[in-house]
Amino acid sequence: MMEYIKLDISEQTYSKKNLLYSQLEMLNIKKAHQNFQKLREKEFKLKSLAKKKISKLKEEIKILDSLLPRVSHKIRETSKIRARYSRGRDDLEDELDEIKAKLARLQ
Repeated sequence: MMEYIKLDISEQTYSKKNLLYSQLEMLNIKKAHQNFQKLREKEFKLKSLAKKKISKLKEEIKILDSLLPRVSHKIRETSKIRARYSRGRDDLEDELDEIKAKLARLQ
């Protein structure tokens, strides 16, 4: 058996208002949740696209790296060769000076 409680008009309007405000808030929450879901989906798609592009760029960098010559190794070799030539030039200059000095003594 159901029991009914009699509410006066002010209580009825207050209850109806509360119920309507609750429904309004629930719909706003649902709307915000749907918006959040759309944004998350968009974020996921963008992250996925970015990940694909980054991996593609990594592959292209590897290809470029394999095609380009190794410069740093050659720089070390050239600096060593230059050092040898500069030392050789100094030694050559010293020998030339010695020979010139001997020639000057002989005259």
